Amino acid sequence: MPDVPPAPTEDQVILHFEVRIKPDKREEFRGHIEKMTASSKTEPGCLFYRYHVADDAPDHYVVWEVWEDRGAFVTHVKQLAKLFGPPAPGANPPLPEKLADCFAELRVHELTAV
Repeated sequence: MPDVPPAPTEDQVILHFEVRIKPDKREEFRGHIEKMTASSKTEPGCLFYRYHVADDAPDHYVVWEVWEDRGAFVTHVKQLAKLFGPPAPGANPPLPEKLADCFAELRVHELTAV
């Protein structure tokens, strides 16, 4: 997998997550993202998958994902459920409850290349 995102195409699903983690969940979340990243990078259709933590805010993470198409992204969501359990009730996006429980705040943006 490349260290930089690929040139965008119109079929790609590009997502940007900003997450603030509950301070008492920091270590648990770090374990989750290691497992999630290792799994996601091997999934068919994953073109780019990277987590970043803010140098000045250890509870603030940014995630950037690029999927080949909507089908690859849907398969990824199903894989997350296999790894971490079912989505939290009413979760949008449908993130597993085990992950969502770590979040103090979550913002998700689906992006379109311009």
